[in-house]
Amino acid sequence: MRPGHQQDRDTMLSGIAEQVAVDPAESLLVVGDFNAPSTDPSLSALRAEADGVRPTDGTLGFTWPVAFPLVRIDQVFVRGLDVVTSTTMRAGNSDHLATLTRVR
Repeated sequence: MRPGHQQDRDTMLSGIAEQVAVDPAESLLVVGDFNAPSTDPSLSALRAEADGVRPTDGTLGFTWPVAFPLVRIDQVFVRGLDVVTSTTMRAGNSDHLATLTRVR
């Protein structure tokens, strides 16, 4: 979340999208601190290959910063899996809330 300093992040996200695109598995789960909100154009290639998971608990699922979350920069993507629940929770001493997603 540092405007003007996202080249490494964008390269990483592009690489993840490429790996997902060539992975032959029917079921796939991609989870991470991508430092990118779900609307960020840098996630478009990954969104084309897998479904972004939305919170199921009625919240916006914001994960950062932990003291007063304002943005969801930790993402979950699935392909070939059904999302049962998805929420956030405090975990350890991280500066992010964790995402807790159950799939079937």
